[in-house]
Formats: sequence, structure tokens, C-alpha cells
Amino acid sequence: LLLEPHAASGVQVLRQTGWLAALMPELEACVDVLPFGFHHLNVLEHSIEALRVLLELFPNASLETRVATLLHDVGKPASKIWDEARGRWSFFGHDDMGARLVIGILERFGFEAVLIERVSLLIARHMIRLPADETQAARFVRRQRALLPDLLHLMLSDREASRGASSSAEARYAYQLGFERVLSAMNAHDAVKPLLSGREVMDTLELSPGPLIGQALEFLAQLQADAEISTPDQARDALKR
Repeated sequence: LLLEPHAASGVQVLRQTGWLAALMPELEACVDVLPFGFHHLNVLEHSIEALRVLLELFPNASLETRVATLLHDVGKPASKIWDEARGRWSFFGHDDMGARLVIGILERFGFEAVLIERVSLLIARHMIRLPADETQAARFVRRQRALLPDLLHLMLSDREASRGASSSAEARYAYQLGFERVLSAMNAHDAVKPLLSGREVMDTLELSPGPLIGQALEFLAQLQADAEISTPDQARDALKR
């Protein structure tokens, strides 16, 4: 269903026939989280609207992005608490909660582990701030490159599906500027050839494949972007230090 062009309408049919509650009660529970702040719809309707926006803006969006967009706020019912200071409900940590919940949901449907991991990461990071300037944009791309452009597509669809009292044309325009900064930084980032490959990093540090290699490549990319290193030998020396 999610691979269809009108997937959002299909999810509405599931809801109207009772199948959504039977198949995905975690998402159905979002109907009880009412409109607030930037949102003009309850969280379930917002999630479906975000999926509709995604497929309108990015009709070739990946399956991972479609799943993540539909389920990006699934952690809100479980993280809902009353904020006395601000006099409203708060959903602090709903991104991390949703990232954990979605693993069980997608395992129930038999999705592959690689897809589940990517969806979980997209949901965990969908609340990060877009950059306010070019320096922040370059840092954003270095840190999130593995999830791009899917993460951007999710974030923009989420924002465009939110038209509540706190929303405004100015806020949406500012968000669009941040989006464009990241796209520009992605092009610049991809045009720069890394000084060392992953294999060369492993040989230099005498390590096996794993998350440390990605951290090392990120470390070198940061130094290269800051013009602190410019040759493979300097990169190796930096790693050894």
C-alpha cells in the first residue's frame, strides 16, 4: 500500500474499515493526541497528511521514507505529559520513543533489518534543527549524510503538514531556506573527494569494519572541511594522533 501513489488515501481506508486499529494500534492511538501548537490536526491525521505531502512533493520517495513519515510521531501517545510551566501538553523525547516503537511494529510486519534500522534512525532524527547558516549546513550534512536526502524529505513533509496556531508563512519560509542550505551543502560535500577510503582507514588504525570507521571518516571530513589537512599522509597522521 505504501508504495502506491495515493498511499495516504489507502491509509485512510484502513482507518475507516477498522484495519488500522487491528494492524497498527500504535498509530491508531495517535488519534487521541489532539491539535496543538504547530499542528492543526490530531497526530494520526497529521501523520497521514504528512505522508500525502511527501508523495506530492517527492513522488519517488523511498519505501523507508514513506514508512518513517507515516510513523514519525508514533511515540507521542507514550511520551505525552502535562507541562505546568507552559500550560500545555509536552512530548519531550517522542522522537526517541518512536524510534524504539517502530522497531517492534516493523518486525511484526516482517520487514528486513536494514530497512527497520534506517526507518528508526529517520524517526530518531526528524526533530533536529535545520541549519541557520552555511557553516551549520556543512556540519549538518557531514553528520547526517548517510540519511540524506530521506531525512530532509521527512522533515519538510512533517513541517508542511503542520498548519496550527503557531505556524506562519514566515516560519515556513525560514524552514525552506534551511532546507535549501542543506541541499547546497550536500552538493559541495559530495564534490569533495575524501582523503582516505574506509579500507585505508581500517588499514591505518588496524581495525575491522564497524561504527568506529564511520566516526573516523567523519573526523577526517571535519578536518578537511576546516582546511586542517589536505593530503592522505596528513589524514593518516591525524588518525594516529
